[in-house]
Amino acid sequence: MVMIEQKIDLELASNEWTAALSQALTIRGFAFLTDYADSLPAASLAELAGNLGGEPFALEQKLVEEAEAAGQMQRCARGLFARDLRSEIPEGWRRDKADHRDMMVDQDFRIKGVFLTLLMAVPQAYNDAIERIEHAMESIEAPEGWLPAGPDDLILIELFESCWHAEAM
Repeated sequence: MVMIEQKIDLELASNEWTAALSQALTIRGFAFLTDYADSLPAASLAELAGNLGGEPFALEQKLVEEAEAAGQMQRCARGLFARDLRSEIPEGWRRDKADHRDMMVDQDFRIKGVFLTLLMAVPQAYNDAIERIEHAMESIEAPEGWLPAGPDDLILIELFESCWHAEAM
């Protein structure tokens, strides 16, 4: 009986949050969270959550849910990746491994964390694509100091497009 009550409480809380999110989006002139997130492509999930009165994880789940429904999972993954990468390496991309060895080790570690976060966010069906993108990321030719502008960043589009539907290597 306690389990049923807990499940009902969770469903009520979820419904209340969904209604509050819908109202917050409507007030801002948006029908979907994806549209609102697209209007602030450089904002972190934490910043978006702060603006809307939610939790970053819940917003991430909602973005993934909307992307699945719209058939836009690759773009959603690019957006989540861009937001997290901007948060994790705010100083921008470093290319010169010889001059910045300690910074490169730190950057590599942070990027691995970004990919782990992305793997946990997207449905399991996309894990292979994310792993291919992570492998390809090791050899990208991004300019020094680069940070993705959002899901439509040309470097991210090229990286994701080349790996998203590719066969296993």
